[in-house]
Amino acid sequence: MGYVTPNDIPAGPTSDFTRSLWSVGPPEPLFAHDAVEYVGQPLGLVVGTTLSAARAGAARVGVKYGP
Repeated sequence: MGYVTPNDIPAGPTSDFTRSLWSVGPPEPLFAHDAVEYVGQPLGLVVGTTLSAARAGAARVGVKYGP
């Protein structure tokens, strides 16, 4: 089980990868970095060798939002 954060992306938190997917507008961060910009914005990515391992890892993720 592992967790991918914005700091794990070689091109940085904002890259042209998102532009190549949608080809409109400026590049967007793949994950929230420093601040969450909108409801539903991904914070990271949980990975596991099995679906149950990934779900168990996701259940351990905790997020605290503040002003």
